Amino acid sequence: MTQKTKGNPHRRRLVKWRLTKLLFQRDWDRRRIIDLYRMIDWMMRLPEGLDRRFRSAVYQLEGRDAMPYITNFERAGLERGRKEGRAEQLAAMLSKRFGALDAAVAERLARASVEQLSAWALNFVDARSLDEVFRTP
Repeated sequence: MTQKTKGNPHRRRLVKWRLTKLLFQRDWDRRRIIDLYRMIDWMMRLPEGLDRRFRSAVYQLEGRDAMPYITNFERAGLERGRKEGRAEQLAAMLSKRFGALDAAVAERLARASVEQLSAWALNFVDARSLDEVFRTP
């Protein structure tokens, strides 16, 4: 099914959904389900937007069937952790150079995308003020 859905992410999401629902319906032990899902998730990667939509649907299904969440959810957690780590690192760098950060700057860092945090980190290299860090090209 991975080969058949190559280049068609919407169809791949539907097929992955069908396979995931079948795993939920099996009376297998938790480890077996997770191992099989890990393989499905690895083989049938989805673009970011479709993956979020897929996770949302699985969360709903999970609520009905009480199956533990698995891989793509772990991936989302890791991505969130990376983003938070980047924001914390940038905050530490900004504090060291410009002094204590006010709440508005801390909030701005917390809400920023990974791409925005990366751009600000590059701006930091040559910045002489916080305004220069947060400038947009």
